[in-house]
Amino acid sequence: MNRTEIKARVQFRMAPLLHKGVRILYKNAEFSITEYDFFDSSNTYVINVSDRKDPLEFSPEEMQEFINTIRRKDGIIVPKFNEDGTILGKKPPTKKGTSKQIKEGDEEEYEDIPEEIPEISPEEEPKSVTPTPPHKTSKFVHIEAAGKIYVTRDYSLFSHLQGNRVLNKSKIKHILDDVNAGTNLLKYCPIIVAEENNKLKIIDGQHRLEVAKQLKSNVWYVICDQLTLYQIAKMNSNTEKWKGSDFINCYAQTGNSNYIKLKEFASVYGFPLSVNLALLSSGIKVSDTGGSKSTMKAFETGMFMVRKEDEAISVAQQVSLFSDFHAYKNRNFVVAICKIIQAGKIPLDEVIKAFEKNKEELVAQANWKNYLVNLETIVNIGKSKRRVIY
Repeated sequence: MNRTEIKARVQFRMAPLLHKGVRILYKNAEFSITEYDFFDSSNTYVINVSDRKDPLEFSPEEMQEFINTIRRKDGIIVPKFNEDGTILGKKPPTKKGTSKQIKEGDEEEYEDIPEEIPEISPEEEPKSVTPTPPHKTSKFVHIEAAGKIYVTRDYSLFSHLQGNRVLNKSKIKHILDDVNAGTNLLKYCPIIVAEENNKLKIIDGQHRLEVAKQLKSNVWYVICDQLTLYQIAKMNSNTEKWKGSDFINCYAQTGNSNYIKLKEFASVYGFPLSVNLALLSSGIKVSDTGGSKSTMKAFETGMFMVRKEDEAISVAQQVSLFSDFHAYKNRNFVVAICKIIQAGKIPLDEVIKAFEKNKEELVAQANWKNYLVNLETIVNIGKSKRRVIY
């Protein structure tokens, strides 16, 4: 029997043991199977069991021996349960098809395991599982949820949600490398989709879908209710935080003109997000206390409004004339320039000319007030009468 046939039969034999709280006696050890996997790199089956810290490791041949032990029904114990999931203990159960009661301590044959293993294809699609009553092992009570996990290889069922993040090639490669190294967790992490216009829109898991396509493997998925783009962003941020550019692209792709303008402004001038938001919403009267929480909340929820586009462009162009200064995009420096323009005590052109003659005198400062002092000092270099700029 080749490795593929063994893997297919192991999968068939192990499924009922994982879901029905079965206790197994094998080589004088009693345990319940909680999880198993096969690692191609080491050609090894690893079985996690209860009451044991270290997992069991089997070669394919040893795994086949284990499966044959189950096939012969040697030492398999199937506990009976009350409705609340506790093990039944007051009345001994009756063997199927007889009136004879099982004495306490006897082992009951496992009726769900057939005598012969039917031939099955390794590529057979998994079937949905009907929820069962709670079962109790020696340590845990496991209650199956009502929600279903579906599986398919028809990739055409899925489509990307407009506004979701663009695919990250490095992330796809990272997942592929993990799978090829023997850590394939795709079936344990189903993608989340919503039904829309006869398609399954991907809410979460677009990278895992792309990996499944490249591997030509199954896609496990669950169906959820429709979510807003903001809800999707917040959900995804729990696992991988969304950057400002993710939010911008998200709402710009839906045709939101405010975010389209924000994206263009950011692309041209390259200021930090907080500066872009402040200039486009407040213009020259940009706040000197930092970005407000309300502005950021509006930005993330798709409610940001561009109110001062012309002023923002004018300020950005004037600030860019200081581009030889390495920190000219810093929010505190931008605020200082806005303060000079608002005060109107000196044309900004004179400040720029003084800077160009003494570039080495302009240094990074901790706040906008210190920048004003620094710029005023530069303006007054070589002057007998002091000029005030703010």
